[in-house]
Amino acid sequence: MAWRDAAGRSGGSPQAGPITRSGLCSLAMPSLNQVLDTRNFHFREATLVLVLQGAITIATPEGTRRSSLQQPLLMIDADTTAHVSKYPAAEGLPFQSLYLTLTADMLDLHRRLLLPAGATTSRQIAAPVWDQDLHAALNHVHHGVSQEKLSDGRLQMRLMELLQALSERGHHFVRPGRHHHSQRLRELIAARPGHPWTAAAAAQAMAMSAATLRRRLAVEQQRFEALLSSVRMQHGLLLLQTTHWSLQAIAQASGYRSTERFSKRFKACFGHSPTAVRHGRQPLREAISPDLPLRLTGPNPV
Repeated sequence: MAWRDAAGRSGGSPQAGPITRSGLCSLAMPSLNQVLDTRNFHFREATLVLVLQGAITIATPEGTRRSSLQQPLLMIDADTTAHVSKYPAAEGLPFQSLYLTLTADMLDLHRRLLLPAGATTSRQIAAPVWDQDLHAALNHVHHGVSQEKLSDGRLQMRLMELLQALSERGHHFVRPGRHHHSQRLRELIAARPGHPWTAAAAAQAMAMSAATLRRRLAVEQQRFEALLSSVRMQHGLLLLQTTHWSLQAIAQASGYRSTERFSKRFKACFGHSPTAVRHGRQPLREAISPDLPLRLTGPNPV
């Protein structure tokens, strides 16, 4: 886990950053005390964003998703590029969210075992109805991801319960199939963003030559260098919002020896500097409960 290595160098706690359960999911809890607009954010995997405090807007070519008190949970399909805006609460409280990504293998397992035949899996903009049942399923996953003693098999069952709860509400993630090789490359780099990746090293890990990798990426209108930079930048962005590591430690965890070069690439990618994100970072608080806040303010709460 890349964040564990970085935590050791920075003196930080692994629990302060994202947690990854290989082959299943990743979980993070971003926090900011000022508005943050992030352009060109690529959701590599299927993602659930639960807004605990404040609000978020996610604008994609298909439409715009906005959180609300009644519907704080948003679904974003894998391979989606968006303009993401985060807003602190009107009461001056920081923006806080839970960010859960699900692997393609996890989605495939759910489709194979539980998804009804003929279920619609087109991209959806509407947010799932937030009620006690869905809250309980997501909270069960939230607890399980961070418990190292919980086996992958048991966590898999909790994730299946969550996906099924969404399915019963008519919400299904779409798994993209048009960018097979670029998606594999993103997954490879994301597993070790701080590794000194080259096209040759990545190609070897994918059991092909560097020339073949570049050719297949070109068919998908992708470039190795651009994908490498994109994955690393988004890893850095997540660490800036979920940890208190030094900028140098975050740059190194994102594959950059030079903090200055990391900052320059970061600003070119997202439109603002790492320092601007860091200034908007809300200090970690013990007040964030392991139980997710339950918002049932709609007309017919369960």
